[in-house]
Amino acid sequence: EQSLSGSSAADIAVGTLKDTAEGTLIKAFVGWVSLLTPAGRAAKSYALAQQHVASYQYAEALVCFTYALAHDSESVYLLRERAKIYKWLNQYDNALQDCNKAIALVPDNVDTYICRAKINQQQGNTAAAIADFQQALHYSRPTYRLRIQAELYTLQGQPEQAFDAWSSVIADPALAWTSMYAYWQRGYTAQTLKRYDQALADYAEVLDRDPRNIWG
Repeated sequence: EQSLSGSSAADIAVGTLKDTAEGTLIKAFVGWVSLLTPAGRAAKSYALAQQHVASYQYAEALVCFTYALAHDSESVYLLRERAKIYKWLNQYDNALQDCNKAIALVPDNVDTYICRAKINQQQGNTAAAIADFQQALHYSRPTYRLRIQAELYTLQGQPEQAFDAWSSVIADPALAWTSMYAYWQRGYTAQTLKRYDQALADYAEVLDRDPRNIWG
């Protein structure tokens, strides 16, 4: 899926060198050469884009992702990440176009369907968002289905079921990597259910983990 292997392969090779003066020179040379390849340039632009995203500098991130895609145009990962940036900039047509291209390249990619579902959800296209989440559910591995089902409960207007599902996501060690997002979603669901103490506790958890989180 992710065609950013040029620089990472170089990193792996360089990582075997001893920390000597000769090794330092070779590392520098290999790093310089890797930037001359399309994959290397794409990887460098991707890394810079991620720095901008972390600082909520979405316009700058968009420039970097676009440059990276100019050197790696069929990277599903880069297309999906740029689609998220377009979504945050409210450029929904461009966001959907990137998702559609990514799905055409890899039709069974779960994360791309989730990305497109969130874009449709933000536009108020509930039926399209539900359809995309259902596709994601179809292709997803078992450990990931719980989060997707929680998203579906939210879209289908079932907040009680959504609250329980997000609680299960938070409790599942296999889904620890998405727990901050789950806390935010459970907080939002608790707010909908007028469970304000729970909502405040969940938003506080998000902000404890990421004090700069603007949604929290």
